[in-house]
Amino acid sequence: MKIVENYRNPIDEREILVQIVGNSNRLSLGVKRYVKDLTNSLQKAGVKLSSSKHDGGVVHAVSPVFLPNGKPFVVTVGDIAPLSEGNSEWVNYGSLSARVYRLYFSQIVTRSFKCADAIIALSSQTAQEIYDIFPQHKEKVKMVSPGISGKFTPRERKPHQGIRIGYYREMHPRMQKLIAILTEKKLSFSLHSLTGTSEDNIVDYYNSIDYFIDFMPYRGFGYPLVEARACGTSVILRKDAKIPYEVKRLSLLVEDEQDAADKIASGVLQPYVPVPFKIEKMTSETIRVYEKLLDLR
Repeated sequence: MKIVENYRNPIDEREILVQIVGNSNRLSLGVKRYVKDLTNSLQKAGVKLSSSKHDGGVVHAVSPVFLPNGKPFVVTVGDIAPLSEGNSEWVNYGSLSARVYRLYFSQIVTRSFKCADAIIALSSQTAQEIYDIFPQHKEKVKMVSPGISGKFTPRERKPHQGIRIGYYREMHPRMQKLIAILTEKKLSFSLHSLTGTSEDNIVDYYNSIDYFIDFMPYRGFGYPLVEARACGTSVILRKDAKIPYEVKRLSLLVEDEQDAADKIASGVLQPYVPVPFKIEKMTSETIRVYEKLLDLR
């Protein structure tokens, strides 16, 4: 087995076989990126990926599903937002559709956790929410932070006029309020959505903006937040947002839209610091979960 950084397999002659399962149409963009990075890195590490349910080894579901098949079963959880009140500002939990989906999601997660041998939480926040809502499964939980590609690095920035502000695909009402305040201040600025940016151009995108702003009240992890910081771009988040500590601590935190506007108008920028989220570390920690289930350690 090929050794990956920070990983040492004590029994190299033993093969690890893993079947990755999950409905890709129902995965968030962040989880889709996680699946792509994980499968590629597992293969580079010498893990054999299987597409057959008849093979042995570990079954790894990349989102909660119910798979009582008798094999060692791992489930990855990006977030449990439908069960968290931290998202109530954005989701109307009183609506019929939200109540129905919340009930459906709760049943899927409950059954998935019950038959899982290990639960991988992609952030400290998700791990804590599982502890709080499903304390009976606490011993199964292992936090494994996602990693980001090494291509996300600072590049030489081209001179530009005005302040360039990047944001997610959602134009949150708080973002609209910030725009109004910036306009009242007569600042020269332009808005640049991440939506539609190709994978080939995404590093240039982050290096072309001065700030990446996310006013959403809840994120399970936040790939763009980490990617932007890895490129040296300042990231602005709300102090009261439910976003994992390990991501929030890398960001510029504000009280409200006025505070954000004041910081932008004053030219407050974050210095570049390396981010700690490495694909190699994610891979090695995931392999250790497999090993434990297969009694290889």
